[in-house]
Amino acid sequence: MRLLKVAAIATLGYLLLVPLTVTVLTSLRGPVRKLPFEPGSYFTFDNFIRLYQSGALTQTLTDTSLYVLGSVCVAFVISFAISWVLERTDFPARNWVFAGVLTPLMLPNIVLSQAWVLLISPGAGFLNLVLRAFLPFFERGPLNGFSMAGMILVQGILFVPFFTFLISSVLRNMDGTLEDASRASGAGLWQTLLRVTLPVLAPGLLSVSVLGAIIIMGVFEVPLLFGVGSGVNVISLRLWQLLNPPSDLPRYGELAGFGVVLLIVVYVLFFLYGRLIRDTARFSTVTGKGFRPSRFRLGWWKYPIAAALMLYFLVTVLFPLFILFWSSLFEFYVPPSLDALKRASFSAYPAVLTDSRFYGALMRTLFVSAAAATIAVTVGVVIATVTVRGKSTPWVRGLDLFATSSTAIPAAVAGYAFLLFYLTIAKVIPIFGTVWVLVLSYSYRVSVAYRISQAGLIQISKELEEAGSASGASPLRVLRGIVIPLLTPQIFSAWALLFLIGTHEFTIAMFLSTNANMTLAVFLFQKIGVHADHAGAISVLFAAGIMALVLLLRFVVWKRIRPL
Repeated sequence: MRLLKVAAIATLGYLLLVPLTVTVLTSLRGPVRKLPFEPGSYFTFDNFIRLYQSGALTQTLTDTSLYVLGSVCVAFVISFAISWVLERTDFPARNWVFAGVLTPLMLPNIVLSQAWVLLISPGAGFLNLVLRAFLPFFERGPLNGFSMAGMILVQGILFVPFFTFLISSVLRNMDGTLEDASRASGAGLWQTLLRVTLPVLAPGLLSVSVLGAIIIMGVFEVPLLFGVGSGVNVISLRLWQLLNPPSDLPRYGELAGFGVVLLIVVYVLFFLYGRLIRDTARFSTVTGKGFRPSRFRLGWWKYPIAAALMLYFLVTVLFPLFILFWSSLFEFYVPPSLDALKRASFSAYPAVLTDSRFYGALMRTLFVSAAAATIAVTVGVVIATVTVRGKSTPWVRGLDLFATSSTAIPAAVAGYAFLLFYLTIAKVIPIFGTVWVLVLSYSYRVSVAYRISQAGLIQISKELEEAGSASGASPLRVLRGIVIPLLTPQIFSAWALLFLIGTHEFTIAMFLSTNANMTLAVFLFQKIGVHADHAGAISVLFAAGIMALVLLLRFVVWKRIRPL
């Protein structure tokens, strides 16, 4: 058992610490176009000096801050409104609406981002065509995705399901008697919301916002599809552009310098997130003293609210799915119309389904996602037994923080860190360009499995393990025969979530992709702009496959293990 724990801790260190160390070392090595341990390299601060003097760092941080803050604000406002209606009012069919709002979580971001390119392109975007039918004085637009405002709008909308899921849980656990008391004293709806609801929920809502900002800072799909045409230099896009210059070798040192700066910013946010989570206990409103959720009566307001929710669902779910399917029917994208429908063809689907590269990318995606989820869950469960069952020493508390810290590593930085690391050790461990480099890189999200396993382990009484030990079972036997069976629901939940994240993964795959290890998301991206109908067909097949897989996991596998 001790050997297993040591192996898990060593694996955790390998997945997180080693690549980040290489990134930091690269930022301090020169010349700028050499890898850190190539012959002729040396220690220097020139990379940071060059970034500062060029003004690129300042511009990139400014654009990134505006982009992240704007996206968080858009996602938060929409998500809070939806969550408040679903959790604090008597709106009918709340469960169906909640499921509808969360539907986009099942679709890969690269698929949804491609749909939004087709929806809000200034000239022929489907949503712009609909808007111009009611606002004929616009010749183009009025929405333009290839701008900072357009990128903020798209990224914010894409994160509404994620924010809604988290904010709903915060609102669900608030004791409504505080709002009842406010209304009884004569306060109106808005006064109660501003003076009671928001102040009480402030730490929880801020923690959701900070976590969302950390994740948005590292995602790559929207910046890549929209940012190149807009001139916006968010940091994930800047890293990619520096890694793929039009000529000459990448400037590895400057790339690493950008990565280190972003890591510092994100770890500050992560520290703030940890403080906010810790402070939420001071604002606890759920106690054993007759807690009951209270709901506002909407009356006739439920009709305009229902109309607003239907409009939101139409624009954010049905329109993207429709435009993806429509784009798959034409070799070159044409705006939806009855005349265009006469030229529609399903020829893209046989072409994609008979393409061996499609099946290769699909099988690699499934294998990498499953293998990475298995590694992360195995390490997470073992580390959780150390931190939950071990003594509360500084070493154990440090291990807990370290195991959680992968949350603070943006995907763009992680992708570049792994690229540097595996290029550096290519002569010793030649796995770059294989599926194994993706498996190990995807596994860095071990904190997801760790936190879920830790929460489940806390709920299991230690007496059960002590009884097993008293009967003569070894620690490994206790883990395998008692702990793992009791943790099965949490283990499966963590594995399924990480598997789904792996099938969605685009950012890390783009940094590490070659023709030999290309995943389906990267294969789709390569088709965009070359074969619009193939890209649309792949998007439709990708979305349908993921949704079918989620339903299979939810209604077949989960039902079998839930009684455990």
